[in-house]
Amino acid sequence: MIAKRGTAMWMRSATIFALACAAAGSFGAPRVATAGGSNLSPRAATEADPCFNLDLVFIIDQSGSMSRPPPNDPDKQRITAAVEMSRVLSDISLDECPGALHRMAVVSFGTEAKLDLPLTEIRPDTLKIVEEQITSADYDMGQTDPDRGFDMAAKELDQAASVGDGPRKRVIVLLTDGEP
Repeated sequence: MIAKRGTAMWMRSATIFALACAAAGSFGAPRVATAGGSNLSPRAATEADPCFNLDLVFIIDQSGSMSRPPPNDPDKQRITAAVEMSRVLSDISLDECPGALHRMAVVSFGTEAKLDLPLTEIRPDTLKIVEEQITSADYDMGQTDPDRGFDMAAKELDQAASVGDGPRKRVIVLLTDGEP
């Protein structure tokens, strides 16, 4: 029963993740050079050019049910999802939308919330540091209290420095089993 519940949970999480990505669209935003040629600023996406800037925050359940025996996520797929998304964002900014400026943050929660990765620009040269910060998260943070994670994620997005002139899409992805 535990294996089926865990599998179903991750299928739901993967579906939610895919829906969040689809809602956010193509993840890139071209930048337009200004008269001086050195200042780049993002511009809004259009139908002809679907790229845009993205701020993404993962809120990851690190409560006891995720890691204590029998764990609901024995392979730490919740961590793998965040690491893989950082790689996807980096690739998209290189290939599909070369001027894209994506930022990502990771908040872990249990009884309390902790900012594992502050909102950080995702580029090939920052990828290793980003992955190290994501994978060094605490894995048993007590009970499940996602409200604290959402509060911290909202604060991180609200306090983020603006980047360029263009709008940014903001997405929060929650990965949880919902159990105490």
